Amino acid sequence: MKNNLKSLTALLLALFMTMSLFSTTAWAATETDGDTTVTTDDSTLELEGSSDVGDLIADALSETGEETSEENYICEVEVEDATAAVTYNISEASIEADVVVAIFDEDTQQMLASGTTTVSSDDDSCTVTIEGTIPDYFLVTAYLLEADTHQPLSAEYTSQLYTEEMQNFLAKTTEDFEENQVLNLDDDTTTNFLVYSEDTVVTDEASSNAIVTDNGDSTYTITDADETFTGLQEGDTFSYTYEDGTVLIVKVASVVVDGTTVTITEDEDTDLSDVFDYVKIEADSNGGSPTVSGTEDVVTY
Repeated sequence: MKNNLKSLTALLLALFMTMSLFSTTAWAATETDGDTTVTTDDSTLELEGSSDVGDLIADALSETGEETSEENYICEVEVEDATAAVTYNISEASIEADVVVAIFDEDTQQMLASGTTTVSSDDDSCTVTIEGTIPDYFLVTAYLLEADTHQPLSAEYTSQLYTEEMQNFLAKTTEDFEENQVLNLDDDTTTNFLVYSEDTVVTDEASSNAIVTDNGDSTYTITDADETFTGLQEGDTFSYTYEDGTVLIVKVASVVVDGTTVTITEDEDTDLSDVFDYVKIEADSNGGSPTVSGTEDVVTY
């Protein structure tokens, strides 16, 4: 799989991952004429061209989108000072619901503050005044309850955006990682970059004598291969950057070594967590401003 860095455009994301990805969100992804398109209810975003990284991101979003089938749900909670801005969806007509927002200590799970407001199914957003102690770092949870009976209308929504781990991550730049472990998609050091996992072999045409040829059938031939490639085994991943800036990312399904010639068959069942430990991508979208953020346990849209 190849990715031309210059072709990546129009994606607004903030993703944090450590080894695994996503639990709930509402995205869909398709591929059209070699382009990857990610669609939300309000906007369509595109990763143009043949884009390995774009495909991996779109695949991850598509998988999580399939998990979101509820008709009533909390979309997002943004907390500033003692106010929570909540967006939600209630599919049932002409009913009232209570939106409950609670702040929890991220270590003890003790509730520290909360607030409630009543909303209508005719609206899709509200503000909730929170009473209690809000620390610098916390978990925020929100609920949709039927106003009269207080029966749950939706699944619990939890965001780890305000935890210490997440806030520290959002402050990271490319300079916080080893230079050869960073795949930077533009000249910005603060965002739009991915960090390879320690297990991913990272090399490039400029510093290697090895020549990697894409055979067009999910196999790759490496000539003048050194131990970087002759030592690859099933399940390993490698990234190879060509001099023109194109990046090849491969997860190995099988490998045949014949002297300094290596033939690799690609495992097409590959996701972001196979290759990268961290992903932080933000860019202008073509209308709308969807944001995905989260940890290995929770992703919020």
